[in-house]
Amino acid sequence: MGSVITGVFVGCTSKIFHNGKEHLTGIFKSCTEKNVKVSELGIENDVQADLRFHGGLDKAIYVYPDGHYRYWERILKKPKLEDSQFGENLNISRLDDQTVFIGARYQLGSTIVEVT
Repeated sequence: MGSVITGVFVGCTSKIFHNGKEHLTGIFKSCTEKNVKVSELGIENDVQADLRFHGGLDKAIYVYPDGHYRYWERILKKPKLEDSQFGENLNISRLDDQTVFIGARYQLGSTIVEVT
């Protein structure tokens, strides 16, 4: 059985303060119900703030297994974490760390992605 996209999230940059310093971040994303275009550099209307660690050809889309949320809710003792809590672009079911390997390719809608 194939994977299912359970959420698509995009966002712009925001300023946050951490340890007394101002930082620009793209972690805050909102769910979109619209079809989105995907290019080799990411999803339309989504911005990556720190291109040293996010974005580019090898990190254009951040996919996160929605099943991991249950783990973090237990660890963090939270009743329910919000979608895209970790800044992901896609929440996906039926794929996780035990079934996905670097170099694997998946078709998500009309887009083929490769795990890096």
